[in-house]
Amino acid sequence: SAGEGDSSSSAEVVARPKVEAAEEDDDAAAEALGEYLPVAKKKLSPEQEAQIRRQVQKMPPETRKALSDWVNMADDNTWAVHAMNLLVCTFFLGIFVLFSAYLIAVHRVNIYDLETWRNGTRAAEVLLRQNRILSPRGGWYIPPGHVLSMHAEL
Repeated sequence: SAGEGDSSSSAEVVARPKVEAAEEDDDAAAEALGEYLPVAKKKLSPEQEAQIRRQVQKMPPETRKALSDWVNMADDNTWAVHAMNLLVCTFFLGIFVLFSAYLIAVHRVNIYDLETWRNGTRAAEVLLRQNRILSPRGGWYIPPGHVLSMHAEL
């Protein structure tokens, strides 16, 4: 029975240094994390902070340094800022082109044709009549069962 007590106490002694070593690793990861999370903006729970610490700890030192340099703009690389701005402009230009392709394919409205802009009201009227928003006989289309209100909304 005495031997069992000795073995359990030795297991506790062995387990404590592992826990302390893990806490030291967490402290080192916390220091690395401090570079990435400003103190004023921290709104994370302790569990989230611990998860981020573990993920940062798993990164190679070169990756941590590159990430730190990129976040802190250590190089003062204005070309990177210009490239990011150009990327955003390209993104919005792509959205515009996709929208114009949608208008051409689905609604047959070619915004790149000068005649569309010259006769825009007539083209819009034809489009509205085709989609039955305007009545084919002229005037606005009123769906069956729709009740018109004669009261002015103030």
